[in-house]
Amino acid sequence: MTHDERALLTAVAAAPDDDLPRLVYADWLEEHERTVRAEFIRLQCEIARLEVGPRTIVDQNVALWKRQQELLDGHREELLGPLGGLSIQPRDAEFRRGFLSELTLHVERFLFHDARVAAIRPLPHVRITHAAAQLASFLSSPHLGCISAIKAYDDALENSIGFLAELTLADVAGAARDLTRLTALDLEGCGIGDLGAEWLFAPDYFPALNNLDLE
Repeated sequence: MTHDERALLTAVAAAPDDDLPRLVYADWLEEHERTVRAEFIRLQCEIARLEVGPRTIVDQNVALWKRQQELLDGHREELLGPLGGLSIQPRDAEFRRGFLSELTLHVERFLFHDARVAAIRPLPHVRITHAAAQLASFLSSPHLGCISAIKAYDDALENSIGFLAELTLADVAGAARDLTRLTALDLEGCGIGDLGAEWLFAPDYFPALNNLDLE
């Protein structure tokens, strides 16, 4: 990535609700013969603008949605940027206004590619599932700061709930301060109890957390 491109992406990240930096970046992409990505950014910015208008306007521009799907179907790997080639399923990657906005990864896949995920600019909402399966390794990742949501376990891990509860209370402390973007934490079934809940709400841990599931 060149210095100019990095600066343009920094501008996009700094103004998440403003289309102008995105369109400036699209112009730069076109100048550098990356026309698919340029078209996709412009197209999704236009779609986002139309979506808040009257239904009749949307109906009159259905060709835009059709073209969007054509680009996603034919150029998904290119549009995924640093994650291209990882066979990310469409349901696990959502684009908004030309950039990856939502990404869901199994913890094992995240551990293999955490540096690539952290390199995405602007950073999407990153959700990690099945975290209990490799919790110790997960908490040791140097890229926890890119994560927005964590789901701890699924039904297949019911037998490890006691282990998870112990590990959560004993080992998460060191990682908690690194999870600066974490807004949602799903510990359903972990059995951490009142003491664990009190610990989770300690002022120094999870500064952005606003959604906690302990059922």
